Amino acid sequence: PTFRVIAPGVVQAGRPVTLKVEADDGFDAAYTWRIITAGGYQDVTGENTATFTFTPTEIKNYAIEVKGRSSTAPDNPAADVTKTLGVKAVNPLAARASISGPTYLEAGKAYAFKAQINDVVPTTAQKAYKVLGYWSLPDGTRVDGTELQ
Repeated sequence: PTFRVIAPGVVQAGRPVTLKVEADDGFDAAYTWRIITAGGYQDVTGENTATFTFTPTEIKNYAIEVKGRSSTAPDNPAADVTKTLGVKAVNPLAARASISGPTYLEAGKAYAFKAQINDVVPTTAQKAYKVLGYWSLPDGTRVDGTELQ
């Protein structure tokens, strides 16, 4: 069988992640999933479907295997096509920000500040989450985003 697995490379620990088989049009197959990595996950569903979901509970790399067999293929392990992929579970709340802007201010003037959020994985990684930031001002006001005026 010819199929691809659609999955994020990096996910947030404690949140469900879904992996999906995408096959060529008209291709009918049976799929079997399994997590190779020992422990650190829960709520596994879809082991014998084209869509597989699990919730990583630990910050680590998970190896997942999917076997596909055409519905017209003989019941023989040689007819299976196996694909293995990795998913990294992280804690994006560990991301830190650096702030740029003036350090001395004159009363009554407007100033611009900008925060650069440094995620726990590179920006080139295919993530299933987005790190957002907010400003917490001394009067208790919250301003969403990375820019503050």
